[in-house]
Amino acid sequence: MPGLCTTRCFARDAPIAGPLFDVMLLGIGANAHIASIFPNSPLLIRGPEGSAPHTTDEAVWSGHGPIESAADLSGPRAPLAAGVHVPELSQWRITMTPSALLDSATIIVIANGSAKADAIAATLQDALDVARYPAQLRRAAGQHVEWIIDSAASARLRAVPPA
Repeated sequence: MPGLCTTRCFARDAPIAGPLFDVMLLGIGANAHIASIFPNSPLLIRGPEGSAPHTTDEAVWSGHGPIESAADLSGPRAPLAAGVHVPELSQWRITMTPSALLDSATIIVIANGSAKADAIAATLQDALDVARYPAQLRRAAGQHVEWIIDSAASARLRAVPPA
């Protein structure tokens, strides 16, 4: 189904002041995925000359680098959603793109249970590797992110993040 993965939803033509969303509520998977952006997703590969990431399988073969900062996610008519194949689940999903997820006044991430402890530690403390830990995209949002984490999910944190 190559047509499915090339379907895109684009941002509005006329810019609107302020963020696209007031609040974005997300969970985090045990492998540090957010939304349906899993590790090594083509959505985490930026296009040529720093353009927004591709939303097709061509991203895997493009030879362009991984996302390193929020600037890698922006651009004219950046896609808001994309169809992605998740090989570990053998399914196609429609997900919001990294640029759409970050275009929020406030982002709330919720995690509970010991199964999420490694993902939380990698997301908040490990060296930046967004391709391996997609939830690290939250770092680009800075102080706009609120984390709601129980003690089991925070067990591997070296220090409690500031409130």
